[in-house]
Amino acid sequence: MDWFTADTHAYHDKIIAPCNRPFESGEHMAMELAKNINALVGPTDTLFHLGDICWRGKKWIGIFREMLNCHQVFLIRGNHDDIGLNDTHRWFAGIFDIYSHDNIIMCHYPLESWNRMYHGTYHLHGHCHALLGESLFKLRADVGVDACGYHPVSRDGIETMMQARIKTRSVLQPYWEARGYHFFGALVRDPYEASP
Repeated sequence: MDWFTADTHAYHDKIIAPCNRPFESGEHMAMELAKNINALVGPTDTLFHLGDICWRGKKWIGIFREMLNCHQVFLIRGNHDDIGLNDTHRWFAGIFDIYSHDNIIMCHYPLESWNRMYHGTYHLHGHCHALLGESLFKLRADVGVDACGYHPVSRDGIETMMQARIKTRSVLQPYWEARGYHFFGALVRDPYEASP
């Protein structure tokens, strides 16, 4: 099973207050987040970590990674990940800035547009700490711990979320188009049409 998470910021004391995280310290946070990941992600599962895994550099990335039971972890680097693309060591199955797997495009940062977005491809990201707000009309989701109850999200969970958005979109699209809006993955007003 594939699992997705982001923005663990292990050992990062100063992220706790601004994100209103329920942890006593960066070390406590690292231990609890690893415990949450291990409770869901099995040793033979695949975990995609979409960046900002740790705060203090390679040594601490390794310490946090060793706490995870999952053998296959891919890291999609975030702005706080002090590790090179060729620095896989024994910790990661691969390190990328952007990664495509099945019908999912993964990047630490939210993208406004991505390959095959109008053909059912999903985009998963972190970075925003649940502050971006999700559009019902875009097949994009923040899988960071702040947006997902401090737990990873399964492929099935992503599929359920996106299918609900597709259903909402198919119900609302005719309503908005009848009022002079065109649908291109999001609601966009046609500047050449008169107001209804």
